Amino acid sequence: MINKTISILLFLVISNTITAQEITTRNTSPISYEALVGTKQQFFQIIAKKAFLENGQSGFFNVTSFVENEPKDVNKNEFINFTSFYQNLHKGFGLNTGASYSSLEGLMPNVGLHYMYNSKRLSMLIMPTYTYENARRLSLMFISEHTTKLSEKISLYSRVQAYYSYNVSPETHFRSFAYGRLGLSFSRYTIGVGQNNDWYGAKKESKKHIGVFFKLTI
Repeated sequence: MINKTISILLFLVISNTITAQEITTRNTSPISYEALVGTKQQFFQIIAKKAFLENGQSGFFNVTSFVENEPKDVNKNEFINFTSFYQNLHKGFGLNTGASYSSLEGLMPNVGLHYMYNSKRLSMLIMPTYTYENARRLSLMFISEHTTKLSEKISLYSRVQAYYSYNVSPETHFRSFAYGRLGLSFSRYTIGVGQNNDWYGAKKESKKHIGVFFKLTI
């Protein structure tokens, strides 16, 4: 399990190296690689944002995650990718279009609105979208990261990440999650504790996972 976990994380890092270098040279938001390791589940996630223009008003936003469950639950491993091309219009508010892909439903194109905010201590994304092909679905993504400087080299890090997807017809819950992180950052590295709560389907079948997370930001 540990060797497989390391292999998956290395694959995700290598596959995004070029994108990360482009983001760094343009002084846009960095790319982060994260692993949450526990006894029943391994969770991996990459969050990236790349501006196409110098003023950062248009660009590309991506969240990719993979969940590896314990061997007896291998059929319920899950891959999710959210990709959006955005255009800011006024003070962080704007429009976006893109698609999501998951092992549960395949490729789903969408359009939506967003609000983005970034400062030295706080970053926030609120993104409601509408899926218009294959299934009609309303979704909302929320990500908020906060850092507090404790010393010259150490900062307190926290993140709340949530997602809710609702079928328009029939009117039922499809997929949602709420993730929390709390840890300490040392330069580009962060380590701490995390909790994932996931809900699936109309009956909101749930999974809960607590573990130790490691995050690299480049």
